[in-house]
Amino acid sequence: MNAKNRLLNEICKNGNLENHREPLASLLDLIIESGVKISTRYDTPASNYEAFVDTDKRIRISLVNVDDPLDIVWKIMHEFGHYHSGKRKPEDHTMDREELAWRHADNILLQFPYFIPFKEQYETCKQSCLHSYYEYYRLKNQSPV
Repeated sequence: MNAKNRLLNEICKNGNLENHREPLASLLDLIIESGVKISTRYDTPASNYEAFVDTDKRIRISLVNVDDPLDIVWKIMHEFGHYHSGKRKPEDHTMDREELAWRHADNILLQFPYFIPFKEQYETCKQSCLHSYYEYYRLKNQSPV
């Protein structure tokens, strides 16, 4: 069994996504063919995209504390959106980068007609993720009373 199939089996089993195996496999193929590696993580509920050097790009998708199994798919799309956003510049603000990655994820979603009927769930996940960033920066920028 190749690495992609092992990853697909792990995500389907541990992420409760067996019913979405085929379109998930297509999404993973798109990402892997782009030169981005994908791995799972169980140490934090946060997923992330790492691009430390031009030759080592990786999506690390969390499979812990997932409310809706499809959130895993949406977060894969979002992290792949970071790849499409290009290299971060020193002047880039985190919030702008998060919004840009979600705009790319919007376009990635459209490439997978299977997932379009679940767009309301996608939007819920997207808004929840963005809200957590908005809230973080709102609290961070408040002055102490």
